[in-house]
Amino acid sequence: MIATTVLPSSEDRVTAFAKRHLPPHPAPVARTDLALALAMGRLTPALAALYGVHDGLMLHAYDVFDLQEAAAHPAQSVVQRAFPGAVLFGWDRSGYVFFVDAQNVLYRGAGAIFAVDKVYVEPSTCVLCAPDLATFLESTETGRPPWYGTRLIDQQITALRDAISAHPSHVDTRPGSTATDITDAAKAASVSPGRGHIALLEVTDGLLLPQAGVTVFGKDELGPVKGDIPGYCRFGTGPGSLVLTITNADAARPTDLILKSFGNDPGSAAAVGPVLDVVTGWIIAGDIHLPDTPDAQNGNAS
Repeated sequence: MIATTVLPSSEDRVTAFAKRHLPPHPAPVARTDLALALAMGRLTPALAALYGVHDGLMLHAYDVFDLQEAAAHPAQSVVQRAFPGAVLFGWDRSGYVFFVDAQNVLYRGAGAIFAVDKVYVEPSTCVLCAPDLATFLESTETGRPPWYGTRLIDQQITALRDAISAHPSHVDTRPGSTATDITDAAKAASVSPGRGHIALLEVTDGLLLPQAGVTVFGKDELGPVKGDIPGYCRFGTGPGSLVLTITNADAARPTDLILKSFGNDPGSAAAVGPVLDVVTGWIIAGDIHLPDTPDAQNGNAS
């Protein structure tokens, strides 16, 4: 008979971490309160495992908020508005707060842990810290704190430049514009592009995927979508009558999502994904993949 090794679950690892860092007088959150917080989306199962050991932790370089403090934190509503379904749980005692991307709105996996600037709460200030809470907590015990890493947007820009360099036959690019010129053009067009959209135009002021028949607009072609619906901007065109839209800073969805429009309502259009990731993937493939159905609840492709 071959012996098998059962690895500890993420929740078990979180529980073990919390027990290693208990204060002199532990005060776990009551099971009924944990169940209510889970039902209301204020906790994830992994966070509930931590709070079942003690209500928050004060660690060497950061704090895990207690349950009441997290709910009342000034950044709570801002984080949830920028990243629907996010669960705020701690901070580095300086410029970053930490959250669980419970609904995968940043497309790095449900449950991924991010640090975000507590003042400028948007995708462009996010640092991907870990794929899950257990890994995040354990990584803070040794080595460099994970929120000291490169911002996600900087990693995405590097990947975009590498894709253009590696696949010149897949894409026709233009010289990039400056952030000032892009902002001025967007203001004249009455749109408010997100930082990821601006970063794309800084790398290439529009582009063409000849094999796929897709055009991504440059700064001078920006403009509102049909009907002047706030928060959305024209992004490009594709084969046939395909219209691509992108979310702006004022959209009721995360910023910088490319959408495949359905009718005249971009609010219910399916999200293809974050602009820099999506365009990079298109360039590598030399073609595009678009979802067939909308998912208005969380902006993710079906």
